[in-house]
Amino acid sequence: MPIINDRYYASPQYGRGLESARAADAESRRMHGEEEPSWLDHFLGLVPAAAEKQRDAKPDRVEAQLKDDNRTDRAAMPYSEKTHGTVAEHEAMQSTVMNRVASGERQYIDTGNLVNEYNVIHAPHQYQGVTKPDFLKYKSGTTNNPDAQNAVKADENLKRTGKPTNDATFFIVNHGGKPPTAKQVHSLGNVTPAGHVGDVYLYKPKPPATRH
Repeated sequence: MPIINDRYYASPQYGRGLESARAADAESRRMHGEEEPSWLDHFLGLVPAAAEKQRDAKPDRVEAQLKDDNRTDRAAMPYSEKTHGTVAEHEAMQSTVMNRVASGERQYIDTGNLVNEYNVIHAPHQYQGVTKPDFLKYKSGTTNNPDAQNAVKADENLKRTGKPTNDATFFIVNHGGKPPTAKQVHSLGNVTPAGHVGDVYLYKPKPPATRH
C-alpha cells in the first residue's frame, strides 16, 4: 500500500489527488488567516471529535484529582497553623500527630473515638488550625503555592520514613522566633520543652513524677 505524505492509500492516484487538495486547501486557509481545521480534514477524520477530546483530557483531570486526594489532614493542620512554614517546620508539627497516635493516650481524642490520626487531628480544643479556612483550602487543592508544597513535601517525607522528627505532642507557633510566654506554655498543661524548629516550639508531657 503506497504511502503519500505519511498516509496510506490503496490507490496512488486517489492519494496524490487528495493530498494535493489538502495542500491547496491549507495554503488557501493560511493566506486568508483561517486557523480552524478545514472541511477536508474533518472529512478525512483528521480532527478529533468532541468525545475524543474529552477522553484525551480525562487523564489530566484524574491526575489532578489524585493530587488533591493526596492532601492529607495531617499536612493541612500545620499549613493552617503556619501557612508560610518551611518543610522542617511542617515536619515538626506533623510529627506531633504521629506521636499522639503512637502514645495511645485518649487525652488527645474525643470521648468514645479510636486513637488514630483523623480523630487526633479533629479532636475538640486540640489543633486549632482545623477550624481555619486555610485548612479546607489546602485540602481542596485550591491553594498550591510554594508554602503549600512545603506541607506536601513534609508529609511525603514522613510517609517515606514512617518516623517522626521529634518526640513532642504539642507545639506553639510564635512568628519571628520569639519564645513562647509562660502563659502560652501553661495553657498546654504539664509539659516540658522538646526543642524548636524555626518558629515552631515543641513540647511533650512531663514525666509523671515531675507533674504538679
